[in-house]
Amino acid sequence: MKFTTVSVSYSRKFNLGNFESLDLVCSLWAQVEDGEDADGITQFLYLQAKTSVKQAAMPVLK
Repeated sequence: MKFTTVSVSYSRKFNLGNFESLDLVCSLWAQVEDGEDADGITQFLYLQAKTSVKQAAMPVLK
């Protein structure tokens, strides 16, 4: 099967206490060219999305 585009979404909900929460989501897309590893690109996008969500949460959680 030939993939032309891969997408990854990562979300995480943080409990802020007092019945409040913070829900962060990051979605990333990438074009897959001939000869590129779609699984490797997917794994890379997942790690990037996860890092982005963590970085966005840090100022709020401190």
